[in-house]
Amino acid sequence: MRIHSIAVLGAAAFAALTSQSISAAEIGGVKLEPYAGVLGGYHTLNVGSEYTRPGAQLRGDVHGALIEGVAGVNVPLGSLFFVGVEGDVSRGFDQIRWEYGVRGRVGVRTATGGLLFLTGGTHFVDPKGLYQRHNGTVFGGGVELGAADLGLSNFGGEKGPRLRLQFESYDLDSLRPMAGVVFHF
Repeated sequence: MRIHSIAVLGAAAFAALTSQSISAAEIGGVKLEPYAGVLGGYHTLNVGSEYTRPGAQLRGDVHGALIEGVAGVNVPLGSLFFVGVEGDVSRGFDQIRWEYGVRGRVGVRTATGGLLFLTGGTHFVDPKGLYQRHNGTVFGGGVELGAADLGLSNFGGEKGPRLRLQFESYDLDSLRPMAGVVFHF
């Protein structure tokens, strides 16, 4: 529960800071591009011994729909590339109680301001029932499409809402497609 509280406090602090118009802030001469968003998706994990409580003989999949909040910051590396860090907290349904984690991002900007990215980091899954909480490595990638990418060039620019589509795998044993809206400040 302590990690959930830390994640919620971190998200609240991020929201408070960004509500004070910290857009593309600079710290020590480094430009920061903060963002936050809400995603939805589905996670199917291949259950192995790492999830099974001692004495339980369970096999199959742990699965469930997810509602996820994300917050992060990108640092431009010139006009084309970027690196970043992102945290997430997901509320699960069906057989998943909570998921949360932190990951690094590296990517490239499109000519119209969209983002193509790869991610990697650590992720915790807290399933319901006879399964136990487990942490592991998450890998993935995705795309963020801004207004210009969607043919709405008079709306938003590089800031504002973006459609995000991403696909991740947890310990290379799962499928985790997600989609939602991310707001860049």
